[in-house]
Amino acid sequence: MSDAKSPPDGGKKDSAPPDRPPPDHPLPDQPLPDQSPPDAPPPDEPPPEQPAADEPPLDHVPPDGPPRDHVPTDSDNEPGTREGGIGEHLTSRNSWLRLLFMVLFVALWSITRLVVFAVIILQILFLLFSGKRNERLAGFGASLAIYSCELVAYLTFASEEQPFPFSDWPDGSAPAEQTDAE
Repeated sequence: MSDAKSPPDGGKKDSAPPDRPPPDHPLPDQPLPDQSPPDAPPPDEPPPEQPAADEPPLDHVPPDGPPRDHVPTDSDNEPGTREGGIGEHLTSRNSWLRLLFMVLFVALWSITRLVVFAVIILQILFLLFSGKRNERLAGFGASLAIYSCELVAYLTFASEEQPFPFSDWPDGSAPAEQTDAE
């Protein structure tokens, strides 16, 4: 009796070592015999066009500037985008002050939304009980709508002007009541 144990597949061994493919398969980097090389165009497509002899190749960068197909980006023209970097902006007093004001204005915007909801409820009640809207409340609602717009414009960087309390409260004269005779 032999001390060597037979493999579980009945003692059959492959002819190729385990790290190589069987001999009837090409190596992974070689195409199969019926395939064309991977960089060859398919047979139904025409070959790619070559640039004319008098034109420079597309990847050629002329010595007098960027290539013809170069599309300038906004960062190509902005000062300080290539020099200074993020460290300058992180230590800028203006950036941190803007962030502080934005936190304040987010809180004010939240309060404003609650006040708008209260104006809506009050106007509905005036309409139900008197049959018409309250003009003073409508004027306040209009100025509140303008103020909300100013807040959102500052918060989204659409405006650099700080809204109330750092500027005047917006004038919101009540919009004219619409008539049915239009």
